[in-house]
Amino acid sequence: MAFPVALKNRLKLIEESKKIKRELPWDCKNLMHLFKDERARQSIIFKFAKLTGEACMPPDPYRLEVEDTRELSREAREFLSLSAEKQAQAVNYYCPSKQYTHEEGEEMSREILERLSKIR
Repeated sequence: MAFPVALKNRLKLIEESKKIKRELPWDCKNLMHLFKDERARQSIIFKFAKLTGEACMPPDPYRLEVEDTRELSREAREFLSLSAEKQAQAVNYYCPSKQYTHEEGEEMSREILERLSKIR
């Protein structure tokens, strides 16, 4: 029985050395997107508080938790068992944020500032 374990370990080492990203099950991807959405929401709230001059602390590291994990895939349960920092690393690795050019970033900033001035 040692052969399958050794083979599995060797395959894992090869995947890690070649930076192969395995396809995650849909439930794990969904949990990672929920994590990303919540982290973005917290960041937006913090930035708005700073803009309005409210005293605020940066958000604590966020850790996604689910009550019932019986129906989830092994990967999803493994993701949920990670610490907040490790969950963030996994999300950044498997669901990287889109990288914008400098011009795209300036355009988005300008649009946001226009919307904010309309709200005021």
